Amino acid sequence: FGIPPFNADTPEAIFAKILSHQGIDWSTLPPISPDARHLIDGLLDANPASRMSFVKTIKTHPFFRDTSFQDCQMDGPLKPSPADPLD
Repeated sequence: FGIPPFNADTPEAIFAKILSHQGIDWSTLPPISPDARHLIDGLLDANPASRMSFVKTIKTHPFFRDTSFQDCQMDGPLKPSPADPLD
């Protein structure tokens, strides 16, 4: 969306923003829909218990209401062939 969500001059300041979840100053960015903002905030939630992280949760978010995920399926450019399941 233009800039990294947690941007600062030093690594320490970046880490502090990540931990406090105050990395996005929405007032400095172009306006976006409430659904898009809710989706971004949900994906960046620092709490794993409430973070939007499961495919089903993301796919059913109102931001994607007009998206046909069936039409989006395709093979990736790389198909790894590991010699061992632990590779």
